[in-house]
Amino acid sequence: MSRAEPFPLPPASHVLLDTDGTPLALRTPVVRVVAFETAPGSVPVEAIPVHRLLIPVLGPGERIAGTDRRHGARHPMVLEAGDVLEVPAGVAAGLEWKDPMRGVAVHVDPDRLMAFAATSAPVAPDEDLAARLAAGPAVMRDPELAEAAIRLAGALREEGTGRDALGAALSTALLVVLLRHNGRPVAEAGAERLFPAVATLVEKRMHAHLEVSDMARAAAMSRSAFARRFGAATGMTPAAYLRRARVERARDLLAVGERPAEVAARCGFADQAHLTRVFKAATGETPAAWRARASA
Repeated sequence: MSRAEPFPLPPASHVLLDTDGTPLALRTPVVRVVAFETAPGSVPVEAIPVHRLLIPVLGPGERIAGTDRRHGARHPMVLEAGDVLEVPAGVAAGLEWKDPMRGVAVHVDPDRLMAFAATSAPVAPDEDLAARLAAGPAVMRDPELAEAAIRLAGALREEGTGRDALGAALSTALLVVLLRHNGRPVAEAGAERLFPAVATLVEKRMHAHLEVSDMARAAAMSRSAFARRFGAATGMTPAAYLRRARVERARDLLAVGERPAEVAARCGFADQAHLTRVFKAATGETPAAWRARASA
């Protein structure tokens, strides 16, 4: 789980929910959900290594006035119900609010989001997102994404039977909506058909160390040309394709009872810990839990 601080909040904030450190079985790459109430105030300009989404909880016609502070300049902004303030990982943002606000902040680890997209979603993340928004935060009008985040926070605040399952389902929905907004459709024709030599190489040498340059040689292209054409044709990077192939092979081997340590070696992971980290990010379960459930 990411240890990044919550989405910076103005002073005198009251945190209603913070999933960091809470034993919730969220089976998705959503790394942190914070529901809060804030007083007017400002926060420092800073960059953190996770994607940040800030969603105000507002009624029809209500607005929150604020200021985006970056590069020594001040940029007024107004948030309404259905707006989402998005700050990509590594992009510095400092905010100031003129009014009290209730809201939900979501942190998403970019690597886990890529793994989730490669195995569970019909879209691929737009890897140019940070570059496009490097000038600072972007306010996007996305009522569907805002509602998904607010519903997720509400479900996680409710104690009782089924909270984990409901939270897992809603957080998965949140990620799919996020990817739909910031992603691009994956081509219907898979890599196996478009790049058969690459697919064969991955199949035969999955247990070994493979570089994108190895895949490019199999496709008879330069590394840069291969990465560009592969991404345009399949909607994912070569590295994401290789990761997905390894996870899929691992699932098959675990389903027939192979031990995680053996699976790690046969699927090209550095060790069992590496397998566990990548597998859980992609499937929401540890290899051992997947194996136990498949054999039950």
